[in-house]
Amino acid sequence: MSNLESFLLTFIYPNSLLNTLLMKNRYPRLSLLAISFFFSFSLSAQTFTGTLSLVDASGNSVSNYATGSSLYVNVSDADRNVSATAADTLTVSVSSEKETTAETVVLTETGVNTGVFSASVLFDPTGAVAADGSLQVDAGDMLTVNYTDPADDFGNAQTLIATSFYGMTEVTSGFIMSNTTWTKANSPYFLTGDVIVPDSVTLTIEPGVNVRFKAKSDDLSSGEDQNRIEIRVSGKLKANGNATDTISFISNAQSPAAGDWFGIVSYDATTSEQPSSYSSNWDKVGAVDISYAKVSHYIKGVSAYDYASQTVNGIGYGWGNALSPDSIKVHNSVFRAGGDAYFCSEYWAFRPLEFVNNRVYNGGLYSYGRSAYKKVENNIFNNDRSSTTKNQIRVSGNQRGSNTPVRLKLSVVNNTIDYGYIDVDANTEVSTSVAQNAAVVNVSGNTIGRNDQAAVQVNYYNYGIPMDSTILTVSNNNIQGRNSNGNGVYIDSRGTSPSNWTVNNNTVRSTSRAIYLYSERNSKFHVENNTLDSTYYSGIRKRNGSANFIGNTIEYCGKYYWSTDFAGVSLNSSANYPATDTLKNNTIRYNGAHNYSYVPSNTTLGVGGVCIEGNTQAILNANNIYGNKGHDVTNLVSKSVVPIQDARYNFWGDSATAEMNTGANPKNISVIHDEYDDALKGFVNYAGYVDTLDGTPSALNVLGTLELLSATGGQAFNYPQGDTLRMRVSDGDRNVSATAADTLTVSVSSEKETTAETIVLTETGVNTGVFSASMLFDPTGAVAVDGSLQVDAGDMLTVNYTDPADDFGNAQTLTATSFYGMTE
Repeated sequence: MSNLESFLLTFIYPNSLLNTLLMKNRYPRLSLLAISFFFSFSLSAQTFTGTLSLVDASGNSVSNYATGSSLYVNVSDADRNVSATAADTLTVSVSSEKETTAETVVLTETGVNTGVFSASVLFDPTGAVAADGSLQVDAGDMLTVNYTDPADDFGNAQTLIATSFYGMTEVTSGFIMSNTTWTKANSPYFLTGDVIVPDSVTLTIEPGVNVRFKAKSDDLSSGEDQNRIEIRVSGKLKANGNATDTISFISNAQSPAAGDWFGIVSYDATTSEQPSSYSSNWDKVGAVDISYAKVSHYIKGVSAYDYASQTVNGIGYGWGNALSPDSIKVHNSVFRAGGDAYFCSEYWAFRPLEFVNNRVYNGGLYSYGRSAYKKVENNIFNNDRSSTTKNQIRVSGNQRGSNTPVRLKLSVVNNTIDYGYIDVDANTEVSTSVAQNAAVVNVSGNTIGRNDQAAVQVNYYNYGIPMDSTILTVSNNNIQGRNSNGNGVYIDSRGTSPSNWTVNNNTVRSTSRAIYLYSERNSKFHVENNTLDSTYYSGIRKRNGSANFIGNTIEYCGKYYWSTDFAGVSLNSSANYPATDTLKNNTIRYNGAHNYSYVPSNTTLGVGGVCIEGNTQAILNANNIYGNKGHDVTNLVSKSVVPIQDARYNFWGDSATAEMNTGANPKNISVIHDEYDDALKGFVNYAGYVDTLDGTPSALNVLGTLELLSATGGQAFNYPQGDTLRMRVSDGDRNVSATAADTLTVSVSSEKETTAETIVLTETGVNTGVFSASMLFDPTGAVAVDGSLQVDAGDMLTVNYTDPADDFGNAQTLTATSFYGMTE
């Protein structure tokens, strides 16, 4: 030992004779008087904090005092040992929930110089006299004992508190062998280990019952957590309180905390997990029905494990149809000081779930088991943001192939999530040989508080049912991201069959994207009346599938400028699944590079209002598209794929309108990128533009169409010998009379009769705007302009129609061709 170590040792324990001798040995020139002088000032205080405990007659710690027992109080505090010749005393105060004015109890030292003090107090469950030396109690009362230590380790006064309970009904750990009811009259119930409800047994808990769990203890050392208590249900649990008399599941600790007990567990007991004397039929998988309950201090409030499979009345449940006869229902309850209120991470747990009208503090809901029925509605998930962990509301479901078809119904509606996101995942895997019911997924009316993972994510895999049997809705959600983070509305539609989606009336702000739509096949999306604002990437990004975008407001989306994903609306589709997207009555403004007050010089094509890519035909009519950085519309679709993108009747802003009004149209417009900027791209037809917000189109002329028809009404590529030439013109501008059929003319020629015949087409009906006529072929004659068309076998046929007013009011000649008499 070094000199320094010996010095410190003697400093820490100055009253030790050994240390005194050690110091004399190390420092021989010091006299004993000097050493004594050193010890006289080396410590400022030598007091210690006492301990207070509630015990039984044998000195064992007590969590619950049985009816008819006495309260024993022990204090260990050496500072209170004053007399060297007699036992000292001290006082504590004792109270209960019934006798709130404390009794003063004198504790006597257990012997001279022990520093340990004890006393006992009788319980009085019938009296009502205060300060009579007995403690008035009711069953279930919390007992509180206070001891004021006049000098703790630092010499300060400190009050110590110990608690226990009186008259709780102690539940024997292990199996409940028959139907059992926990009554309010015998409440509270005190659990020291796992309580197991086996198959075909029901545990009923009455309103007003208080169930308490010994903290971080399990005298069975069993279950999911061998160190914490569970109520394990393979039969049935019914715990239904009411609005005025709730059921409580709480820790019995003096200072209760999250994780004191595990939770309520629904599981499938195997043979080895049943009691040896048990002979009842298996129910398979525990049913849990909880309402008007308060659940606190758990790890997982209600959780589900294990594969569910049973046949009832000839109907197979589980893998066959994604349902189980035993469901989990949680209504009108409160979960606090714990983890997720409901948790199931096992794919095969096919339990139907209802989680409705609950409030959860600092926890979420994770329901991965693949049931065909989940209902998560009208819940509030509060979060005090004391942790960065977000609350996930995860709901999964499955509609499986079966000879007993079931409807897939997932409902996540009207929930409030302070700090987190919603994630819904559903599959339809059906037998093509058996008719199946519809798939209904509804994620609507939810509010996501401001956070950097704010999202409503819905993934649906359709492996078999028709598109019109899919009813997938994401509507009326309010999603607030943080600093342009969070996925907003995120839809992923996959599988071997397309699906039908409705995305309406959502408000999404400050997320990564506002609405993301992906389809593996050609799904249909109806997207209406959404308000999208301040996103990092595009406000709407659609990949495959055809969509109708109606009445949406898309502003300040696309924060930067280096990809086509910084636009208000980004549309793309593959060659395998070309799409037609319609945008009507939308306001698309201030998008693209909105983080800048200017347009960066190296801005990528596609940044701005609307970007059209891939194999997408876009119809953009009656929108307000203006004030976007980059271009208001960028057409990156090859002319060979889509020659013309229809962008008529839009308001393009004052500057672009002035540009359009100057000179003849069509022409190169600065806010539109199309064939005028890249000859390989299609034309963006901006005809009928309006000069004010929501204004009236400057022109309603429409370019007509000219068709040559076969005998069946389809396009004619070749007219067989003996057939008749049929012509049709569709041109609403030529419908002049409101009372009679109008007419128009076309010119018809062949390689044999090069001087064209003039043919009159008559409107097919009043106000139809569709005109038709037919003409005979003459393969033998040689008289021109005789009303028949002279032809030789293999001749090309040419028909011209001059539309006096196209989309821009200009005259334009349309030409259609076919052939006569080719050998097919």
